[in-house]
Amino acid sequence: MRRLRSFAFAFIALFLSTALVSSQGKDKDKDKDPKKEMGSFPTEIAGKDIKTYDKEMRSTDPAVRQAAVRTLPYFGPPARKYTTVLIYFLSATNEPDASVRADAATALGSIGFDEKDAKGFQEGMTALGKMILDEQRPVRLHAISALANFGPYAKSGITSLTAALRDTSSWEVRKAAAEALGRVGLDPMAGPDAAVMKALTASLADKSSPVRLAVILALKDLGKSPRPAEVTAEIKALEACIADSDKIVGIWARTLLMFLDEKTYLNEKTLTVLSKHLDDTDLRVRIQAAYALGNLGAKARSKVQDVIAATKDKEPNFAVAAISMLGHFDEPAAATALGKLLKDEELAHRCAAARAIGSLGVLGKPLVPELIETLNDKENDLVVSAIAGLAGLGETANAAVPVLKKLAADTKDETVKAAAEQAAKYIADAKPPKK
Repeated sequence: MRRLRSFAFAFIALFLSTALVSSQGKDKDKDKDPKKEMGSFPTEIAGKDIKTYDKEMRSTDPAVRQAAVRTLPYFGPPARKYTTVLIYFLSATNEPDASVRADAATALGSIGFDEKDAKGFQEGMTALGKMILDEQRPVRLHAISALANFGPYAKSGITSLTAALRDTSSWEVRKAAAEALGRVGLDPMAGPDAAVMKALTASLADKSSPVRLAVILALKDLGKSPRPAEVTAEIKALEACIADSDKIVGIWARTLLMFLDEKTYLNEKTLTVLSKHLDDTDLRVRIQAAYALGNLGAKARSKVQDVIAATKDKEPNFAVAAISMLGHFDEPAAATALGKLLKDEELAHRCAAARAIGSLGVLGKPLVPELIETLNDKENDLVVSAIAGLAGLGETANAAVPVLKKLAADTKDETVKAAAEQAAKYIADAKPPKK
């Protein structure tokens, strides 16, 4: 199965996210101390321990219940002992206040479940699935978002999510459902779920352009179906989106078609259509064109000079978007440009370049010394970006491991320390990159 590259830089999330990653299933490290594995969490918040918040969740005052529910995730893994209470709140019969129900869903999606609590997990997925049918739109949105957090493990919620994709009362609900299906509908072994593919393909004709875009991006994340009939239907529906009234929808429809049917769509003519959008008067369109070309990576290497030129644009958001995509082109010219941008006078440009270098693979090896030097910079944002770049290079940046360990030991900044420690371990354990 061939999937489009994600333009989200995974290692930034790995090092900096404070959210808990929910997980189910077997894990070779399941017996490790969760406090050591997931970081340190407070035992008190605002002078109250977790048991006090548990009592407050049972208050007759909905405002007190809501405040307690919102606070619970900040306690980290210990909060998983109270998932039963959160599940109870998901039902309108049990919890009449919509605000509490909505925040309970969000809290559950953040806290997750203990791996051994299979029963609780299934009860939670079932309750969230039913919650998508809630009368209150905000509640439905929170439930959808919570299910998305569990990814493929929440496949029991697919029926409810596909139903939400047909919710005629709210385009926001349909958009959220499409985004969630892009995460929930993929079986790592069998590929995208057939019911999800059918529902998303049908929704490419949705009246709302944000929904159409969300559907295309969800299909992108799901990858190419192993079932030819589904691919044919998807291509036909995407072809109708090429001339969409929303240029961004058209950009991503073309991009996805280039992966699904290379023979017909992967050519210089189509690449030029995408590249011309880099000069569009609409900033949003320019940024999405840069992302699309970056997602195509080596397939769009003939347009790397156009993206390099975009890095010099006066609009900072567009320039940063172009910089962040350069690492995907598998082109020496992109590596050279990123090396120069690492010395740019704009901090945002230097940070974006440092992170993008992490996507260069073996082409990034000559830039490892420069990233190591950047670790001495006074700007912590740049230091963390350099750490992320080194981590992205994996084994290619093996020379940075001792430097990262020393940085972790010497720095007083907790964010830098945590990032350096994680990066050093990741690089040391990484396998050599494929040429």
